[in-house]
Amino acid sequence: MQSCLTKIRASFLLLVPLTLALGACVTPQSETPTESTGFLPASGLDAVQPVDIAVAPVTVALLDGGTAPTDAVREALYGGLIHRLYSPLPLAWVDADGERDATLVVRILQWDRSKLNYDGTILARAEARLVAGGESLWAVELTRRLNRSTSGQDRDEPGLAEASCARHLAAEVLALLPEHDARRR
Repeated sequence: MQSCLTKIRASFLLLVPLTLALGACVTPQSETPTESTGFLPASGLDAVQPVDIAVAPVTVALLDGGTAPTDAVREALYGGLIHRLYSPLPLAWVDADGERDATLVVRILQWDRSKLNYDGTILARAEARLVAGGESLWAVELTRRLNRSTSGQDRDEPGLAEASCARHLAAEVLALLPEHDARRR
């Protein structure tokens, strides 16, 4: 009886680590990181120091053919440029192809709203570039889990929650854009 209990204990001690190791292999890994920032090849922002910035219409390049609140992102970018010490040009001027020092171009690559009703977040991935004369002065690709605002109306209205997340995406892009150095102009 004693040797039988010893064998059972030994088997148990071998099975526990094996079971845990197997469980770790079976557990699905996250396919998309929730936070990442990658600066893309670009140069010249320090030398050019553009002031008058046009915010181009935000484009969407989603693999699933879905949509994203591009107007809300564009308006938030426009409103936030002044905090980075740039002069944002009126959107009507930009749409009429008015003169500008540089253009801020944003493309949304992912807008996953599958968790919006569950935890109030959207997983977004975007690419932003500051372009002048066909040359990319600054460029970044970022992935963020965006939280809607916590106001009562945003919690109950998906459209308002998405617009809130769009404003958060614009703020994340602008936080990565270097401030304009007014002393160098």
